[in-house]
Amino acid sequence: MSRTLTHPWWPVTVNFPSGDVDLGGWFSQNVQVNYAGVPAIEREVVEQVASFGRQLGVISEAVLELANGSAGESVAKLRGFVEEVEAIKERRKSNVRRDAKEAVERLHKLDPAELQALLRSYKV
Repeated sequence: MSRTLTHPWWPVTVNFPSGDVDLGGWFSQNVQVNYAGVPAIEREVVEQVASFGRQLGVISEAVLELANGSAGESVAKLRGFVEEVEAIKERRKSNVRRDAKEAVERLHKLDPAELQALLRSYKV
């Protein structure tokens, strides 16, 4: 028996299986998105215009601009969300930088000539 969690503001269905659960791959890229409206149109918008995250980011920025320094509770919460998202983005950028450096180090040890060819392809 499984339980399903859905919310109108979150277009993702999450099925919670019963019994032992391995959450190792739970947050993988295999997330099933249930689009509201016309799925084909929404899928195309997300793929060709902007992801859900980018859309929410632009909306958040616009609301904060319109608030123009308002000190209301909702605006404060939104500012907090935006700050948290920016912190996550910065942390992820640092992780990518670290991972790239480690990969370059491994390639340098394994095949220095291939590293040089890779660097030349980036005109570095």
